[in-house]
Amino acid sequence: MEIVGNGHIVEAWSFAGVTSGGIRINADSLEEVDAIMAENPLGGTRDVQVFPSVDLQEALQRGIQITKAHLEAMAQMAGG
Repeated sequence: MEIVGNGHIVEAWSFAGVTSGGIRINADSLEEVDAIMAENPLGGTRDVQVFPSVDLQEALQRGIQITKAHLEAMAQMAGG
């Protein structure tokens, strides 16, 4: 569901069977997230958890590079 009016909140959803949900926010800093949540009418009435997200392709590429580096280091330690 797209939220109209607030450019920071990209989408919002609820979880089936419970009185909770989530929102996805575009923000440049944790301080900005804090300010957005402080302005949210439900922000002070709920537990808030922040999960930063990253670009999936970039994260996978970093994981591949790190794994290759670890394998190379292990091979050197084994004398190969």
